[in-house]
Amino acid sequence: MNLPGALSASMLLVPVCLFADSSPLSDFRIEVRLTNTSEAHTSIPIRCLAGCDWEEMIIECSEGESVCHAMIEARIHSDAPVDRPMEVRPISGTVCLGTGTTSLEAAVSMGLRTRSGSSNERGPVIAQVAEGSPAKLAGFEAGDLVTSFNGVPVQEGGEILNAIHSMVAGQQFAATLDRNGTFVEARGSLGMRTTANTCVPTDARLLRTPSITPEELEPTSFKLVMDAPQWRVTATCFRGCAWNESGFGGRDGPHHHQPIVVDQNELRPAMPGEQ
Repeated sequence: MNLPGALSASMLLVPVCLFADSSPLSDFRIEVRLTNTSEAHTSIPIRCLAGCDWEEMIIECSEGESVCHAMIEARIHSDAPVDRPMEVRPISGTVCLGTGTTSLEAAVSMGLRTRSGSSNERGPVIAQVAEGSPAKLAGFEAGDLVTSFNGVPVQEGGEILNAIHSMVAGQQFAATLDRNGTFVEARGSLGMRTTANTCVPTDARLLRTPSITPEELEPTSFKLVMDAPQWRVTATCFRGCAWNESGFGGRDGPHHHQPIVVDQNELRPAMPGEQ
């Protein structure tokens, strides 16, 4: 199946990909950060050579963006019939909010927000809010500009993600949102991820459901090739890999003219025949 798509410039998605309850958990989830000092507009293709239900995606990095973020998340394609719905279970040790953020520039280009004209307007913009998520219950809306999270000013989505990962499911959070010039306070408690790839509130019913550990979600073989010769690529794997974080490439780095391969074992330059 060919799913050409585009991940918008500087977009960082905090678990928002939603599937039906009968859908299996995605087999891998990787955040890619690309650094380019030229800050020129760049389209970076990512091809899947094995283990995906898609063939190619495009990361679009806007002009002026020196660092772009993208979350790559996919399920292994299977033609096997589904005999019965998969039981939805919480994943122990996970924490989530249920939003996706993007840069102010990308939000304006996508029509999510208009510029106020103020030179002080800065911060990540909410691009998506998952139904039934803690963020939805707290009142987050697409187009909101996040000015602070838990009392700390934020300037990019990665800061929110780092704050969430330093907390635990059920812990209280507070965010200040700029909604078309009006400041709104959003308060709630963080949720947990589930095997249906959703972010749900940590309530009594969820806590009574037998959980599954990340270790039980065994990595499944996949292989991606990214052609980004002038970019420094840093990848963080949240699921489906034998590694946590790795970096490669860059104009001044070795093999900078070779595509980069990302798989469950490592991040490395492409070998002959993999391009």
